[in-house]
This record gives sequence, structure tokens and C-alpha cells, in this order.
Amino acid sequence: GLTSLDLRNNHIQDFSALLPLLQKGLALNLEDYGGSGIMLFGNPITTPPLEVVEKGREAVLLYFEQADVFGTAPLYESKVMILGQGGAGKTTLAQLLLDPTWEVKKRQDESTLGVVVHKNRPFAHQAQEGVNIQAHLWDFGGQEVQKMLHQFFITQDCLYVIVSDKRSENTNFHYWFQIIELLGPNCPVVVLENPMETKHVNEDFDLYSFRGQYQRLQISAREVNLKYINQRAQADWKAFTNELAQHLSGLEIVNREVPRVWRQIRDGLQAMKAKYITLDDYYALVEGLALPPDTRKMTREEGQQCLAYLKSLGDLTYFEDRELAHLIFLDHNWLTDGLYYILSDGEIKDSSGRFTRAQAYAKWDAKEYSEVEKGMLIQLLLKDQYDICYETPSQKDEFITPLLLPAGKPGIWPHTPSLTYQYRYPFVPHGLFSRLIVRLNARIEDEKRWKTGVWLSHTAQGQTTRAEVEYVQHPEAAFELRICGEPAGSQEMLQFIDHELENLHRDFRNLKVTRKVACVCDVCKAEVKAGNRPFYHSLDNINGRLANRKYTVECQKSHQDVSIGQILQDVYKEEAAKGTQFEAIFHTLKEMGMSINQINNTNNNQSSATSSSSSKAKAKNEVSIEIQISQVIREAGKVKEVLTKAQQKDLSNKGATAEDLEYALEDVEEFESTLQEAQQDKEQGADVSEGTKSRLEGFWNSLQEEEAPLRKALQAIRKGRDYGVGLARTYNSLATNLGLTPVPELALKALEKL
Repeated sequence: GLTSLDLRNNHIQDFSALLPLLQKGLALNLEDYGGSGIMLFGNPITTPPLEVVEKGREAVLLYFEQADVFGTAPLYESKVMILGQGGAGKTTLAQLLLDPTWEVKKRQDESTLGVVVHKNRPFAHQAQEGVNIQAHLWDFGGQEVQKMLHQFFITQDCLYVIVSDKRSENTNFHYWFQIIELLGPNCPVVVLENPMETKHVNEDFDLYSFRGQYQRLQISAREVNLKYINQRAQADWKAFTNELAQHLSGLEIVNREVPRVWRQIRDGLQAMKAKYITLDDYYALVEGLALPPDTRKMTREEGQQCLAYLKSLGDLTYFEDRELAHLIFLDHNWLTDGLYYILSDGEIKDSSGRFTRAQAYAKWDAKEYSEVEKGMLIQLLLKDQYDICYETPSQKDEFITPLLLPAGKPGIWPHTPSLTYQYRYPFVPHGLFSRLIVRLNARIEDEKRWKTGVWLSHTAQGQTTRAEVEYVQHPEAAFELRICGEPAGSQEMLQFIDHELENLHRDFRNLKVTRKVACVCDVCKAEVKAGNRPFYHSLDNINGRLANRKYTVECQKSHQDVSIGQILQDVYKEEAAKGTQFEAIFHTLKEMGMSINQINNTNNNQSSATSSSSSKAKAKNEVSIEIQISQVIREAGKVKEVLTKAQQKDLSNKGATAEDLEYALEDVEEFESTLQEAQQDKEQGADVSEGTKSRLEGFWNSLQEEEAPLRKALQAIRKGRDYGVGLARTYNSLATNLGLTPVPELALKALEKL
């Protein structure tokens, strides 16, 4: 039966049509590199919500069961995210949306700290009469130091408003468009120009230029002087609010059908008016819903799906950390107030980000947080939550906030790298590097850390490995890794850093990252030793060359051809590669039937063949033989696999008995074993032995007999002929180079007619 369906990179939104396949047992597969099951990577899935699909087949089936049992209806709810630089008028806009008669002051004395959320501002649905959309207004503080936490709340499936005061030096449009494109692509973005009445030159927003640069966003612009919305700007204000209603009405998430009981749960949570509740409180709400007669109760598993969806909508926040998993935070204002304090407190800034638990607790006392709540806030500040700070290993209850570290580097790193690696970004989200420092804090060496860098060290099995990780912005933004140590230790250090950074990358679904490894030609090695930058080879380019059976890559600094095997040697272990860029490379090598060592051997053979034309020809032939043996082994493996599956069926009515299948499998296994002997000979630089050659020829000679078990098996198996012909043609290329008799053309034609 069907075991895989490749639907990657399509435009599938609704999963309903695929439900029968799930019910038959097909798994879900969201991996980029394929495999088995229903492969859905690169699809904009909305039904079920992506949060459900990511949990796998059972979760999707449970979702559709909920929809069937309880019916479906839209929640008619979304967020309006109000962004912009400090002082532009974001809070004024939020207040006027809530109450158009609110008095606009000439200048706000206090800027917004963190995020202030105003829930349930109704907008009339423009396509459904009598329906109101509940919009939650998120008023974000615009100060630089607060931008790090914005990324935890900026999401897709909402409406964005960027407020500008029209002063050219005061609105960084590129930053806001880039962060929205990263976290909320395809969303409508309304630029609200709120002109300041100052002597500064007021600049018009260049709408069409920005539309051209950010084509994934739906950008529009309006000018409204917020000070005069009840006077001369009244018509402008009305047009602006009508546009907001129009955009909200068109959002897919507003009109998305979800299990009808989810609305009851959402309304029940809002009615609690609590800062936070326990998971048990939530389950009590779920299990106690008033449902129609003869309708079963919701299960806790179904309640979990609703919880994840409400989190994505911004209705609540919860974490899977063991210390916090029992809590659900309902009041964003209460939560973010405490978190943003650490980033905005003057004393902590003056101490270069260092503070104590007692210091934080004293500040939180003023806001009447309980002792338990203060403990929660500390936990949220740490690694794996918001990554704002880490506890120093040398002093309990003392914390460091990397975002507030000094800019100065402590000195020149006193080691020569044995491994140099780089992550390049066209756009770096604010605070990404400071979060990485938090994640790496367990290995920080002697408190050597600054705003844009950190020194690490780690000792294992008597060997110390050191690393410098630095955020550089010239010639382009990159995180550079320089690692010094023995090969095994350097690999482990890279894997440690890479694992933490890849986990951070997952918070940014659309983040573009180019991973590069330093060239190992003599010129680049000398540059590294002198403390200069080498040329970096892109892993994407390396993978593309491997896929096209190119085993060298040119260094753009020395213009030498460099062995890909030498570049990748001692960089990453296959068993640690899952979920990283190296997984794609190892996947390509597996498809080719090769390894990094074989590529190295291939290039060694090629490079040693430069002394004369005859030695070149011989080396080329040796390379070809090694590759061809790998290819034949791979084809033999396919035949083995199909024979093994065939043993589970009765093919006697098609001319192949169980005994035939058993003998056929034994023949192929012996053929494969003989090929591996030939492969071993070539890897050791020896000629393939005459005995090995004889056994290879014997395999094909026997296959030409009418009653040969393998011949009968291939004839009985669906597409068996294709596997046999594929193996024979691949073998013939090898036979020519080994001086063996190829499978005769008549025998090939006989196979094709099976």
C-alpha cells in the first residue's frame, strides 16, 4: 500500500482531504529532507492549526474528532500590534482606539514600559453583518533595549500598525518591516503618519519603495494627526479605523473554523480575570463546560490543543519548563511589567547588567508581587524561557543580563583556531546574540563576555577546548566561531554552540541564515594563524556540489581547488547532525553511497595524479571505480530490500516460490558482500583480487539461466524488472573499469522483458 506522499512546498492550507490517509495509518512528516509518510514541509497549513499538525498524526486525528463531535465556528478574534520608535504616538493611538474622546497631551511624560495589552476592542466585520471582531491592542514600548522581548509577542496572523511622527531620524522603518517579515509574513501593515508640529523637516513615507522591498507584506499608509481626530482630522481618522476593520475582516485567522467549544473556553478564561491560573484550574474549566445533552465531555488532550491555539492568538502564555508547566498566565500586562523592569532599571544598566535576586525582589515589592510570583519572574528571565539573564556560577543569586553588558572586548583571544565557522544573516533580530550568550553561559571562561562576544572553554577526558564566539557586522552581519582544540573536542564544541543557536533560530520561522565553514587551503590557514579572516565556504554550495558529484570547491582567496572532504573533515559527526545544516549534507552523501572519508580518498587520488598524464588517467580510473562500486552496492541494496518485502507475500501463482525468494536473497547478499570486498581493496590502494572478480562475474552468469531463483523472483515482483535492469546497467559501468565481462546486451534485453 501507499507508504509516502510527497506534498512538500505546495499551497495546502486545509488538511481535511488528507484525513483518510491518516486514518489508514500514514504518518505526518514535516521534515525538509523527505522520507516516508505524508510530507508537508513548506505548506501554509491553517486547518488544523499548525500547532496541532506539529504534534503529529494522533493530534490531527484528535482535532478532527473534536470538530466532528462539537461542531465548528470562528472565534472572530485577532491582535492589532502597534509598533514604532519611542515617542511617536503609539500609546496615544491605542487610547484613542479605545476612547476617541481621550485627551491627547502635547507630550507623554512616560514612555511605555514593555507591552501594554488592551483586550476586546470591537470592530464591525465588514463581510458579515452583525458580527464583531474582538481585537486585542498590543502597545509596544519603542526603546532599543526593550526590542529584544518584542519577538516573543510579535506573531503572524495579525494586523500591524507602525506609528511614525514623520521625522526622518526617528523612524527605523527597515527594522520594523524586517522583524514583521521575519515573524509575521504576509500580514497587512498600516503605516500611520502622525506628524509632529516641530521645526524638524517632515518626511513623507515612500510607500511604493517599501512595497517593492518587502513584497511579502501588505503595506499601506495613512496620515492622521492624532491630536485633531475630533476636529480637522476627523475624516482621516474615520478612514483609518475603517481600513483597520477591513484588514481585520480579511484575516484568515479571524474567520478560521475551530471546534465550537474553544470559544466557551476562551470566554471562561477571560471571565476569571486572574493574573494566572494553574493547569488544574484550566482542566476543571474544560471538563466542566456546559454542553448540549448527549454530547460527551472534552478530554484533557483536547483541552491541550485549545490551550496551544489560544497561546498562538495571544490570549494567554504558558511554558513547558518543569518549574512553570503547571501555570497559565492570563494577564500579559502583569507578566511583562516584571520582565521589562530588568531591561529598563537604571541601577542594573549602570552595573553593566549585573544584579542580585534581592535587588530584583526589592523592585518587584513596589509592584506588590508575592514571594511566589517573584520566584516565577526570576525563572522566566532565565535560559530556555526569555533568555534575558543567567545566574553566575561563582555567586549564587547573582545574575548577568548580556543585553546590558559593556561593548568593549576584554582583549585579543590568545589561541590559534583549529576550526572556524560562521553564521551569516541579512537581518539579525534584536537580542539574538545576547540570548545566545545566556544559552552558552555554562562554558563562559573567567567571565570573559561583552555585548557582542564571549570566550568559552570546556574540558573533557583531560583535553581543554576553547572558543571565541563573536557578533561582527562588517562586511556583513555574522556570528563567527573560532575554536581551538583537538579534533574531537572541537567537533563537540561546535555541536554545543550550533545546537543552542539552532534552538534559538526555531523562534524565527523565516530567519535566513547562511552557514559557512572556513577554507583549509594553505593561504587561508595562514590567514587564520595571523588572526585574519579566511575565505568561508557556504554549506549550501558544498551540498549542491556534492549532489552533482563535484568533490572540490574553489577558494575565492587563493583560487585553489580544495577538497570538500578536507573542509568537512573533523567538523561535524553524523550522529549529532539531526536538525542541523549538516543533516542535508549527510543525507546527500547517503544518497550517493559515499562518506566524507571516501571523498577525501577520492581527492587524494586525484591530487596525487598530477605528475604525468598516465598517472592522471590511472587516478581518475581509481576514483571512478570507488564511486561505481558504491553505486552498485546501493542498487544491490534496493534489490535486497524489495526481496525482503516480497518474502512476506505469496508469489507462487506468479512463478516464484518461497524457496526461490530465499535463494534469490542469499545470492544478492553474497553479491553485495563481494562488492564490499572490492571496495575494501580499493580503499586500501590495492587492486581488486581475481577471486573477487570471478565471483562478481559468476553472479551475472547464473542470472542468465531461465530457472535462476533471482530471475524468477524479479519477474514475480511488481517493478522487479526495473530493479534488476538498474542493477545490471550500474554494474556494467564498473565491469568496464575492472576488466570484467559486462552483462551482455541480450541478457539486459531479457531482463527488460521480464
